[in-house]
Amino acid sequence: MSNVVEITRVGKTFPGGVVAVEDVTLAVREGEFITLLGPSGCGKTTILRLIAGFERPDQGRIALAGSDVTDLPPYRRQVNMVFQDYALFPHMSVAQNVGYGLRVSGVPRGEVHVAVAAALASVGLTDKAERRPHELSGGQRQRVALARALVRKPQVLLLDEPLSALDANLRAAMQVELKHLHERLGLTFIMVTHDQTEALVMSDRVVVMQAGRIEQDGRPAELYERPRSLYVAQFLGTSNLLHGQVTAAEDDFAVIDCGSQRLSAELPDGGLAVGATVTLCIRPEKTQLLRNGRIDPAENDLKGRLREMLFHGSTARLMVDVGQGEPFAVDVQLQDALTAADLPKVGEMVTLGVHPRNVAVFPGEDRR
Repeated sequence: MSNVVEITRVGKTFPGGVVAVEDVTLAVREGEFITLLGPSGCGKTTILRLIAGFERPDQGRIALAGSDVTDLPPYRRQVNMVFQDYALFPHMSVAQNVGYGLRVSGVPRGEVHVAVAAALASVGLTDKAERRPHELSGGQRQRVALARALVRKPQVLLLDEPLSALDANLRAAMQVELKHLHERLGLTFIMVTHDQTEALVMSDRVVVMQAGRIEQDGRPAELYERPRSLYVAQFLGTSNLLHGQVTAAEDDFAVIDCGSQRLSAELPDGGLAVGATVTLCIRPEKTQLLRNGRIDPAENDLKGRLREMLFHGSTARLMVDVGQGEPFAVDVQLQDALTAADLPKVGEMVTLGVHPRNVAVFPGEDRR
């Protein structure tokens, strides 16, 4: 599958010396759904605007379908963008909004009508063609904006925080709907978001950004299960952080002393020296509440006192004091064999189990 977007060593600095994007190289394959993920100010929206042509890079090259478009204006690029606020014309009907770009480009009326009908059908809004934007729900307005972008048949659809204006329940539903739309159309989607759940649910590939640079690029499961940095581990999902020192390192495993706790972990790429200061990252759902001893002899034991229990319906989150200041979170799946009533009481001592392969080790110490 060929690359439809190629960004090569691109940089962008705004007036006042604000570096928005620094030496970014990224290739997007045809038909891929890729998400640029990161906090505000990390450069993700600037990259989207550089691809669209709304901003021009200070250095580097941008290519679409093999053609250099670095210096081309937006109207000469086969991309279209869906904005956060949808930018719909309130005085126009849904059909008029969708067909606006075609009309101003001089496309014959009959062709506009056919194209608009097809675009509305693709997003399930055929019966809303004559409505005005204020007569639609938030989700329907979002689909109108999508249809307007799709009607011009772009090579790449750019989505700038497309679900940010929706409430939580509708947002979750639209994540699945947008993912299914991508699957039906087979277009290349590049989305920007700061919402980790959106990125994990919807994307073929996630690009995590920090301070204008790409921190890690990979499949959602790969980034979640094998983060290459503490920044990625903390940004994607909830993490327990333990701080300690390496006391032994051999046979692909390290032993780390974390105060009153001692844990084994798989060595990271590059290994670790004995005496090195490290930060351990352990996911709450990768930790077990041990009620009848260890199931796996290789498992680490963590002992602590239950500080708090948060009931979430099908799960409970236990907050355990393991002697590291911040409580250690453990997610327990509740079922017939284990109900909330069976859980330890606040103040009781508990034993937790975590396998060495579920302990991510990062050199250095982060006390944020």
